[in-house]
Amino acid sequence: PKLVEGMILHKVVNIAAGRSHSLALITKNDVYACGSGREGQLGMPDKEMRKKFEHVLSLMSVNSVKLYAGGFHSWAVLDQIMPKKDEFQTLRG
Repeated sequence: PKLVEGMILHKVVNIAAGRSHSLALITKNDVYACGSGREGQLGMPDKEMRKKFEHVLSLMSVNSVKLYAGGFHSWAVLDQIMPKKDEFQTLRG
């Protein structure tokens, strides 16, 4: 085990490890990813390697509740009741 300094300020509630990439879900339902992205498994706009966990901006508007990672793929399971974060703002406003 090794402390991941880039994630020390976040409370990680779910992690997933694939063949050459890792995913972390924090309490704000935001997803972070690191490792190989050559098959698009990080959800980033490019297919570059990430040596440090980076926020997956393509999932920023959704409420991810669980992560899974496989060989060259990843899944984010969304909240069934409120899959989009924007809907919460609309209901409150």
